[in-house]
Amino acid sequence: MAIAVQNITSEQQSVNRLRAVPVRLRMDAWQAATVKEQLVAFLLGLGARLNIKLIGYLPFSELALIALFPLLLSRYAATGAIKRAAWALTLLAVWFGGQVFSDIYRSTDPSLAARGWARIIVFSTCIPFFVDFMRRGCYQKILWFTIGLVPSFALSAFIFRSGVHEGRERVYGVSEINWETHWGGVFGGIVLILCLYLYGRSRVACYSLAAGMGAYQIFRGSRATGGIGIFSVALTIAVNTLIGRDWFARVRRRLSFPKRAILLVVILVVGFGTISAYSYAASRGMLGDKSLRKFMSQSATRFGLIGGGRPGFVCGLLAVSESPWIGYGSWPKDETELMKRTCDLLGVKYEKPSVRDYPVIPAHSQILIAWVEAGFVGIFFWIYLLITFFRATYARLEDEKRLRWYITYMASFFIWNILFSPISARIETSMMLGIVLNQMSPTRRENNVSRSVPVLGQ
Repeated sequence: MAIAVQNITSEQQSVNRLRAVPVRLRMDAWQAATVKEQLVAFLLGLGARLNIKLIGYLPFSELALIALFPLLLSRYAATGAIKRAAWALTLLAVWFGGQVFSDIYRSTDPSLAARGWARIIVFSTCIPFFVDFMRRGCYQKILWFTIGLVPSFALSAFIFRSGVHEGRERVYGVSEINWETHWGGVFGGIVLILCLYLYGRSRVACYSLAAGMGAYQIFRGSRATGGIGIFSVALTIAVNTLIGRDWFARVRRRLSFPKRAILLVVILVVGFGTISAYSYAASRGMLGDKSLRKFMSQSATRFGLIGGGRPGFVCGLLAVSESPWIGYGSWPKDETELMKRTCDLLGVKYEKPSVRDYPVIPAHSQILIAWVEAGFVGIFFWIYLLITFFRATYARLEDEKRLRWYITYMASFFIWNILFSPISARIETSMMLGIVLNQMSPTRRENNVSRSVPVLGQ
């Protein structure tokens, strides 16, 4: 009898310990970040856009995380960061293998191959860091990272310049510093800080500011950034409505399949409505003469508004259609004049690159760049990111009250960036993945632990 009682007592203690785990996990999201952690977040933001030329152009923040990786590896394993980032790290390893094989097969110049490999290595070191770093105090760390990112973005056109600014100067003879290439990003960062502060206090103020920022960005020529700002507001309102007004009481319930289907329809309708509204306003000159000329030239092509404005994207599709399995290698040369054939296909004028330009195969898409350079195995990591960020737009979040709009906005931004932008934002993408994995996973872990707990008497 004494042994039986002792066994029941031990089992009850084990159950209590298991049931206590989700409580701690739930509280992590709401724990305030320490002063040191907020300072680290600020410095990471400050160094995110200031580059030094080593193997290509590497931001100071990425160099710091690469240097710290061996020292923090044991911590990543102890806190479960490696386990939670296992899918991402595995798919990065697959991408790396495809990149190495393609570079060897294509006899890529070693200096260019090193740049292609460095891109994957940076992701592999940054992702575990942010999965661990964003376990608690997420809101404060995001806020301070963004506060640091704004001056970093502003200064990056003048000191410690990135490859984007250097590349434009190399192609056009002067570094283009205008609203679309630079100041629009600075303005967007300032608005992002204000919206982060406002959302938990006044959703109406946050929505108004974000939608106003989107409209102004479109008026100044930054169509994608502006459209995402307006789209994120509409999607956030739709998600909050579907979840229910009493969101906190229902935050642990799953979104049913009918609601997911409705949400998908809402996303498509909102996206189509945003594009239609832009087309209507631009075609009638309501956004200015510059937007009118841009709209008329791009919508006249056979690929429509999105494809017509991105011949590099169509060029990337043409490249992978001719070699879908084996990549062209890191930073591949456009030896078969793919861009010229693309312009002929689109019916637009082909501008031959200047002598200073390095004629690489353009792709104008992160996922297409990986496919062009590493072959089809390069796309799996980006597909994983697309799926994860899409889920983040409707999944329950640990800090729903303060981060719902931010995560919806940033997830939408990175989905667009992965599909239609050639400009890499490795540290920001890694941070977003770390945020999403931490904000979505505690609920799943709690459900798994609850199911694994044995019930006494069974």
